[in-house]
Amino acid sequence: MILLVGANGRIGQRYQRIFTNLGLEFTPYDIKTDAELSDYFINRRITRILIATPTETHVDVIRKYMKYSVPILCEKPICKDIKQIKDLFSDLKMIPFNMVYQYQYALEGAIQKDHERSWYDYYDHGQDTLPWDCIQIIGLAKSYVRLSDKQDVWDCSINGSKLNLRMIQLGYRQMITHWLSSGYGDKSKLLEIHEKTIEFEANPKIWQE
Repeated sequence: MILLVGANGRIGQRYQRIFTNLGLEFTPYDIKTDAELSDYFINRRITRILIATPTETHVDVIRKYMKYSVPILCEKPICKDIKQIKDLFSDLKMIPFNMVYQYQYALEGAIQKDHERSWYDYYDHGQDTLPWDCIQIIGLAKSYVRLSDKQDVWDCSINGSKLNLRMIQLGYRQMITHWLSSGYGDKSKLLEIHEKTIEFEANPKIWQE
């Protein structure tokens, strides 16, 4: 059974729909409103944990649940502090861990090409700055990235392969299916993605045309 932490939020509700659609057994849990789950319940029933809480809570929530040594999938980004990520990865050791990365599945064909041209336009990107909002595109692109928040429509593509909502939903399904069979992510790659995003945020000229 999957423990869905942060189930009542907007992202958590999305995962509830995905799990239901895939016929997966899960326990929705909200850290703010629900009673604490017992160690007995988690040790006996929970086989995987997905964390969909706000970014600023990720590290604390991961540390809370990593003692159960089950695969953990965390929403993006892990956090915005490289030292915290390094310390976390050091403590996770061999515990299977990965970060949500559904674009990898939605754009799988496009990202195999060389000299990629990637762009991401998102006018209403919430509380995050643009680089953090499109951390996946920054991580996927091997060379050229263009980011712009000047458009009034959402647009995300690599090598001319544009994302749409259906592709994103299918990407989520493929990501969850793959996670259920593996659970492991490349921690060095995840660290590199966060470092690159911080670099982009600090120096906008890197990503502006």
